[in-house]
Amino acid sequence: MEGAGLDSQCLIRDWEDEEAVEAFYASFPDPDSPALIVGNKQRDGRYLLGRWWDCFFERLWRLRGMENALTDFYLYPEQVHRLFDRLSKFYMRVMERAKEAWDVDGFFVSDDIGTQKAPFFSLDIFREFFKDYYKRLFDKAHELGTHFWLHCCGDIEMFLPDFIEIGLDVIHPIQKNTMDEREIARKYGDKICIFSGIDVQYLMAFGTPEEVEAEVKYLMETYKRPDGRLMMTMGNGSTPDWKLENLDAMYAASLKYGRFEK
Repeated sequence: MEGAGLDSQCLIRDWEDEEAVEAFYASFPDPDSPALIVGNKQRDGRYLLGRWWDCFFERLWRLRGMENALTDFYLYPEQVHRLFDRLSKFYMRVMERAKEAWDVDGFFVSDDIGTQKAPFFSLDIFREFFKDYYKRLFDKAHELGTHFWLHCCGDIEMFLPDFIEIGLDVIHPIQKNTMDEREIARKYGDKICIFSGIDVQYLMAFGTPEEVEAEVKYLMETYKRPDGRLMMTMGNGSTPDWKLENLDAMYAASLKYGRFEK
């Protein structure tokens, strides 16, 4: 689809085209492929994460396009479940292999299920189509003696109680200007580790070093607890428009305020 946005391109154009659907599943990646995980990681004592990007919703819309993906829950629920079942089995085998080969301490995965104003879909849709498949991955991580980290942009507050219930260990980033981080800290700060992300859309590109320092201090004070459960990072990937002095300020402020005096 030349000239179309990434979220409007389709690999699977029609779930009712049985030949195309079966061809897709016949070409599904092999989780035991030697090319998927190469070698053995030499441990150096630091915490090691295994990571893949795109989990369930992001895979669905990349295969179907965003408009189709959001209607598939209503028009083709069986196909969504079939896809998510196949994906979860693939991911769980990859997790086993990563543990075997690299002895990872955790898994860090992305699935952006929120927009900047609200979730992409209702809590009922989340519970019908996503919750059980996420739980499979969280349970597998814990079975392997590891943690599960989830990057999830946008307003996802509606889903946090369910994520906590099924065992998510770390959530990133509590995106700035989509949720009230003070409310998140108050409601859930003792129940899940928050990998808090500093604002990457505006502050790092257009703010001053003084504003960056003030924001780091604010986030530290908002989330800090005697028992911890906070890690500090960026809200998303860095971009070329960020100011170098703002990166320096973020690093320095993290060291300055990142200590909790009991």
